[in-house]
Amino acid sequence: MRSIVLILAILIAVHAKAADREQMPAWMKKMSFEAGPAYIQYPFSPAQLNPGFIAREIVVPNIAFKMGLAYQVNAYLSAKMSYLMPSAWVSYTVEAGETASATDRAVSQNGTLTRPVWMNYAGFTLNGHLRLSNKMEAVAEAGAALVTRKGFATESNLQVIDHATYFAPLVGAGIHYRLHDSWSVVASGGLIPASVGHNQPRTTYASLGIRFKPPVAPTAPGQKPAAMIHPRQWLQVGYTSNGLGYGVNSFISGMGIFWGGRLEVEEGVQLQYQRNIYHTPRWFAIDWGIHAARWQPVPLMAGGQEIQETFYTFSVYPVFRLNFLQTAQADLYFFYTVAGPSFISRSTLHNIDLGRQFIFTDTMGFGAFAGKNRRLALELRIGHYSNGNMFPSNPGVKVPLTLLVGTTF
Repeated sequence: MRSIVLILAILIAVHAKAADREQMPAWMKKMSFEAGPAYIQYPFSPAQLNPGFIAREIVVPNIAFKMGLAYQVNAYLSAKMSYLMPSAWVSYTVEAGETASATDRAVSQNGTLTRPVWMNYAGFTLNGHLRLSNKMEAVAEAGAALVTRKGFATESNLQVIDHATYFAPLVGAGIHYRLHDSWSVVASGGLIPASVGHNQPRTTYASLGIRFKPPVAPTAPGQKPAAMIHPRQWLQVGYTSNGLGYGVNSFISGMGIFWGGRLEVEEGVQLQYQRNIYHTPRWFAIDWGIHAARWQPVPLMAGGQEIQETFYTFSVYPVFRLNFLQTAQADLYFFYTVAGPSFISRSTLHNIDLGRQFIFTDTMGFGAFAGKNRRLALELRIGHYSNGNMFPSNPGVKVPLTLLVGTTF
């Protein structure tokens, strides 16, 4: 899931001295990331339907994806945030009973309606570790899961399955087998009990994935790898326009490595500050950033008139930067910011429910530090806002090409 724990850790580390940026921060050495496929089972049934509807078919896909971010407190305890998302949604085919309207009973030629039920789980747990051998350890976890279910309604807005967002207990266990100092195989399983109050069945899952810990490999005495200039901090102003359309957004989101959005930004301005907290001599860097922005979505046409609703956002986020080309004039890089906790001034735009005023931001693009002393900071990016399916309504906001210009210092 969108890495809130990582972002908080980055904020704690911003006081690090510039001279320390080639040394991995102590908190980073204690972080680990894991990801892999999972098998999920939740016995959805006619019991989830509201009165007045009959289930004709229920399809429950079982393949899912699980990822997690952990912080090692000591040899026996870690804190972990995880995210479990099905690869395909549960699907209901229902028929409206006699209490429904004629419109609902005739939604299709055969009188049935087929709709998905979206499910997502965010876990927050404490994990106990027991070493079984030099390479293997057992793990037990307990905590809470944020369960999000998006139901659906009929053509006349009669709710068939209700939306739900609530916290539930989460327990699990697993085995870690170390392949290398930085890599382990992780097998785990867990249980989220049923909720009678939210009419939600129990959820069980099993997953198999890879766990990664940052390598700790200091440069040998006397060695000094070829380095590049890594600015300590930079300030930029940006301008966004849909003058070139949303083709870049559509192409990248179509590849499955970024997101689009139902709402589309027409124009925007922003102020951004970023600071480097860690970098290797040349290829990789981690930064943190904040930005404030003013946006105008594409106007809504209603009654022959344009309705424009300006909104504002404020975000904090981590930046992962890959420096892929170094020349005498500039250093070029690719970057990806993920899961930046954000505040959005409106929870509803153009009559579309965004979920809450708490939202996340993601951006990706290319940048350059240019000039002899790398004083010029340039970026070209696309962006996205959404709540990460933490709430039932999650249409997303699509931000087209944005150019940022600024200076390092």
